Amino acid sequence: MAKAFKKTGWYSVSEDTLRGLAKLVLGVGLLIGGYQAYQRWDEYTLERRANETLDRARVLMRTLSSDSNTTGYQDELSKASLHLSEAEDAWKGGSYRSALGKAQISRGLLLDVLDSMQNPGRRGEARFIYIEGVVEYRRGETGSFRRARPRDALYDGDYVRSSGQGSAELLFDSDGTLFTVRPGTMLKVQRQLGLSSRKQPVRMEYGWVDLQTSGRPSGVETEYAALQLNTESEATITFEEHSSTGRFAVGRGSGAVEAAESGDVLRLGALKQVVQKESELGAATDLLERPDIVSPPSNFDLNLDRTREVALSWDRVDGSAGYRFQVSRNRLFGDPLVDTKRAKTNATLGVNGQGNFYWRVAAYAPDGSLGPWSAMRKFRVLSFGGIGWKDTVAPALDIAGVNVNGNIVIVTGRTEPGVRLEIDGQRAPVAADGEFTLSVTPDSEGLVNLVVSAVDASGNRTLKTRQVFIETL
Repeated sequence: MAKAFKKTGWYSVSEDTLRGLAKLVLGVGLLIGGYQAYQRWDEYTLERRANETLDRARVLMRTLSSDSNTTGYQDELSKASLHLSEAEDAWKGGSYRSALGKAQISRGLLLDVLDSMQNPGRRGEARFIYIEGVVEYRRGETGSFRRARPRDALYDGDYVRSSGQGSAELLFDSDGTLFTVRPGTMLKVQRQLGLSSRKQPVRMEYGWVDLQTSGRPSGVETEYAALQLNTESEATITFEEHSSTGRFAVGRGSGAVEAAESGDVLRLGALKQVVQKESELGAATDLLERPDIVSPPSNFDLNLDRTREVALSWDRVDGSAGYRFQVSRNRLFGDPLVDTKRAKTNATLGVNGQGNFYWRVAAYAPDGSLGPWSAMRKFRVLSFGGIGWKDTVAPALDIAGVNVNGNIVIVTGRTEPGVRLEIDGQRAPVAADGEFTLSVTPDSEGLVNLVVSAVDASGNRTLKTRQVFIETL
């Protein structure tokens, strides 16, 4: 049987081609719609978190504003009120990420006031806001370390120590600076004397920290050098105590590194780093770009009843020798499930368990130096025991040709790979691309209805019938 063609202007297009184009347009539309749905869900989640944090900050502000014991904390309350007002304006304007950040600063300042009122004579410099694994702190130079908990306050002279799988986020309430303490790190919290002083709010004894500033500069110092990071900037600092070697890398924004002994200052812009060996500062060198995540979108949901693999991909970074790829159950990556190097810009991850997973990637240079990490992405693995998801879409089935030669009928066409295909009750093999060809000999003579059936793994069926005339030879 010949293919049907439709006239379109001055040329002809086969019906198969039109159907293929329609499926392609539909598929693209579904992909775009799905991605937009994820974006809306991400925005909704951000909006909800911002709103919840705003409500908590408002409650604290009302409580402390009516307390007569806050006379000595007017400066902190004024700053908290300003950040809260800015957060409310950002939320009303739809800038939910900005609203969340400013609301967190306001709430942190108010919690600091509340903690200081409960501990008279001492005002906290910072507090733990998130902890993974084992992280401890010690009050001053003596005493024993105790297990840290979220909201524990840190004062001038306190020490923080993380285990080999422990990580924590410290928020300095006075300026909104965020320190991420990585595994195997020990640092000392210090009261900053002023922006012109070399003394920084954190002194690293050894280890690795990430620093993110907000509305004011902040920094980190070691025995041999200090980094002052400008506003709205990010940096990574490592210090090896046994070799007296430090690395100061600015991923975003700008800053300056000052040598402790000589007073030499080296200014660093975005994607610049310097290595310090004892009292000597090296020359500034370039960092590789931060990789951009391609897929899947943030907060992607994977149905374990449907598949046990997730494909992850990112953009290529010029000049990179490869990529370091991490997957973790926790968003600080203190104890990653996967920590490997890859030459390609994609990875296929096999998953067996449910829950939240976080992943990120960084490019490394030919000399092995690691660039800044990509934005963290999260995906969730769900399972409903085969109940929560069911394929209800019948498989595609196109009959391209039905050729009759006496009592022999040759049927050709295309369906979906993996289906059970039967023609006139006879099983037909299906190629990897879905194509099929089968010769059948109907039992009847004359005008016969030839039934073609395609059934997928979920039991969905597509039936098509073609009438043929069978002659007896």
